[in-house]
Amino acid sequence: AYDAYLRGLAYTLKTGPSPADALGAQKYLREAVRLDPKFALSWALLSYVDALGYLTLNLQPTVALREEARDAAETALALQPNLGEAVLAKGYYHYACLKDYDTAVRYFEQARQFLPNSSQIPESLAYVARRRGQWDRSESYFNEAERLDPRNVNLLSAHAASFIVLRRFAEALRKLDQVLDIIPDDVDTLAQKAAIAQAKGDLPQAAALLAPLHPN
Repeated sequence: AYDAYLRGLAYTLKTGPSPADALGAQKYLREAVRLDPKFALSWALLSYVDALGYLTLNLQPTVALREEARDAAETALALQPNLGEAVLAKGYYHYACLKDYDTAVRYFEQARQFLPNSSQIPESLAYVARRRGQWDRSESYFNEAERLDPRNVNLLSAHAASFIVLRRFAEALRKLDQVLDIIPDDVDTLAQKAAIAQAKGDLPQAAALLAPLHPN
């Protein structure tokens, strides 16, 4: 069960999550809780994967998926009421599946007391603030999360995405270069850099970045 959990976790740590990654994570986490139905951490991560897939459309956003996200979080909480990851998962369900941001924030703040050093809590608060158009607050949460987990490439990529939306391209490129320092030649990150070059009208630079990449 723990082996399956780790395989599922690995799929969640990619810079450019895809439907294949979401399905891979979901498959292994379902296997983990099948092998050990009392594995609260796996239930919590399954809920998170389902909710994130529902939000990003990397999984089919069905009622069944939304219900699995809810039920998995509630199962994790029933097994371990003080498990920070379970509280966080319940908040993520409210954020991603219900768009109930007030309730999500309450769960995230509650999870903070159990996970004071987890970057996922300020990261999640950053997403809520971003959805609400609170850009300065979102950036502050991203900065807090990065202080806690400076080599988290998923987090750095998400922060870069905020800068791209705001057309703060120089800052976005600095974040993406941080990612490339950690995982050189990462295809998703190089594609993001090419997209920035296109947005700036620098098509030769975009072409140079894309030329060595293989579409598959």
